[in-house]
Amino acid sequence: MKKDSEGFTLVELSVVLLIIALMATILIPNIGRLGGEDLRESSRKIGGLIQYLYGLSTIQKRNFYLNFDLDKGEYWVSVGKVNEEENSVEMIPYADDFVRKKYNLPSSVRVEDIDTVSNGKISEGRVTVTFYPEGFVDPVTIHFKNSSDDEMTLLVLPLTGDVRVYDGYKEITYVQQE
Repeated sequence: MKKDSEGFTLVELSVVLLIIALMATILIPNIGRLGGEDLRESSRKIGGLIQYLYGLSTIQKRNFYLNFDLDKGEYWVSVGKVNEEENSVEMIPYADDFVRKKYNLPSSVRVEDIDTVSNGKISEGRVTVTFYPEGFVDPVTIHFKNSSDDEMTLLVLPLTGDVRVYDGYKEITYVQQE
């Protein structure tokens, strides 16, 4: 007597479940990145670093600098060291338990431009944002863009060191008093 086979064997079902599990393991962590998560994460990290440096400069009573290399997609922190003989300030790389020596933006994210009151809008080369010990930071707007052409704007409030993050490219006009 011949028995007709209807359905799948336990081995076949196990193989299919294994393949689905492997695909899910690979795809699920990257789903957020497809929706611009790298862009949001990068702007939040830099915003948090700005707030940290604002507090650090007032506590330690010295200037801190957030440096950007727009061409390489890098940023780092430095601190000012006064050279009495030459009457100048030397910027020395800074790192502590919360600040790394150098940060790299994800390959899908770039700083489109940085707009400061003193230097205007800069889209290439190096830009430095200064944090003063008196509780002030250079007024600055940072525009980010990802490979999908999504944009975010990071606005730094100079008197409080607070950071505002906006979706899209926002033009912020600063009024400089004379």
